[in-house]
Amino acid sequence: MLQALRKRKQLFHHPEVRSVLARFWETYSKGDSHTLRTQADHAKRQQQQSDWSSDERSNYDQTIQMHEYIDVHMKMAKALRKQFDYHKAYANALADWERDTQGLPSKTGLTHDKCFESIFEIADLWTPTVDVKDYVEFLER
Repeated sequence: MLQALRKRKQLFHHPEVRSVLARFWETYSKGDSHTLRTQADHAKRQQQQSDWSSDERSNYDQTIQMHEYIDVHMKMAKALRKQFDYHKAYANALADWERDTQGLPSKTGLTHDKCFESIFEIADLWTPTVDVKDYVEFLER
């Protein structure tokens, strides 16, 4: 059991796994205003950001926002589950968001490191072995 845990930790740092996780990271918009759903959302975000420091704005631009996280989470749940229940998946997505962003500043979203951990966790739950090829294959589906 302890050996399997060590192997999983090593897998997280394996170059092939990190490469696939990086591709996930690159698909997210990371704070871009075009990801906001409406002009009202964009105006509200600009108003919120007017009170932010330049560091807070920069951090925001390098994080995944909740609406995009939830959207991707829902798509993954639908793809992975034979029986998709929207309400259950949405509740799970919200709970995962809370857990994945725990301890992060409230004005920022999911960071690079937390995103990698989150996606890796999904692979870890759905991959029956601790073989790097299986992890990479799952993540590339």
